[in-house]
Amino acid sequence: MPGEYDPETRKITVTTELSDEPVLTTAAVVHHVVRDLLCQQKFEYHHLPEFVDLAVVGVGLGVPLSQINLVNEKGLFWDTTEWETFPRPFLDQQDLAYALALSAWARGETSWSWLDAVPSVIKKPAQKSLKYLLKTNDSFFRPQEGRATKLTQDQNAWLETVAQNSISEQIIGLRYLQVTSDSDTRQLSALLDKLRSDNPAVLLNAINNAGAMKKANAGVVDELNLLLENRNDQIRAKAMFALTRLAAVDEGVIKFAIKMLESHSKFVIYAGLLGLSSVSDVPSSVFPAANRAFIRSLQTCDYEFVGLFVSAFQQWVDDPEIYLQNLLQDDSPEYFEIAMEALTSARERLVELGAE
Repeated sequence: MPGEYDPETRKITVTTELSDEPVLTTAAVVHHVVRDLLCQQKFEYHHLPEFVDLAVVGVGLGVPLSQINLVNEKGLFWDTTEWETFPRPFLDQQDLAYALALSAWARGETSWSWLDAVPSVIKKPAQKSLKYLLKTNDSFFRPQEGRATKLTQDQNAWLETVAQNSISEQIIGLRYLQVTSDSDTRQLSALLDKLRSDNPAVLLNAINNAGAMKKANAGVVDELNLLLENRNDQIRAKAMFALTRLAAVDEGVIKFAIKMLESHSKFVIYAGLLGLSSVSDVPSSVFPAANRAFIRSLQTCDYEFVGLFVSAFQQWVDDPEIYLQNLLQDDSPEYFEIAMEALTSARERLVELGAE
């Protein structure tokens, strides 16, 4: 949001003019005022813009937010289980629509005339979400029931939460379920059950929970391997992330990781590359797919991926400079300099890590 808020002096400075940008300026003032409210209430995360925007919606001032694009590229934040980015920088259209619906539902509203002031791209999913909530009451968030203390409940209570029919209850339960070892038999059984769920949101959160385990469990690894064949790109990528974190990338997983390098979805390629990069001695079958994906990243000037691939080659081959020269000199010599810059950068990072 334009401007800034100083929590010490409680001063708001806005850098836009109301006459020039009325919607943006109004939304900025609302954002900073609600941040001040959170700050005065000793809310720990008042500096995080997404949480402030949620609070803006919660206090009934979310309509100005609907008039501006808070996140234009939703593809950058595909991960619905907050694995890679937490929190997302601002609410996207889907999140804003659901937050508006959830707040209206929590207030017990049956008439939503205020939605007429909301753009259709947000109004339609908000109406759909509100109808769903009114019909099913499927939400963990029920402020009217005074459930704030539920987040501090013990594992037995979270096991009961995971077992509920409500999708929201299952997801929240999975986020707080802790499987620290094989001796946590009840938690492990609940996790394995959710890894077989038909609901994508539940499944993604179950995979996320599995990847957070301190030690790989054979049953969990088997379920994650099966999920690598799932038709949903997010589920396949998430399963690869989890297997990588559990140090469970074997020959079978490597075959799926190679296929991921051929994907058109950036996050799927990243998941496959991450899995392969966790193995220092990869089979020769990895290189054709890795070479093609690497050259595509050069052609599209995707320097982040260029760096990731070069770091992987540095791990896989004895002399990455000679390897890259042989790869590029015939068909793509114009990219060799970029590849060498990425290799130099990767080496410098290794030196910095060694110094630490």
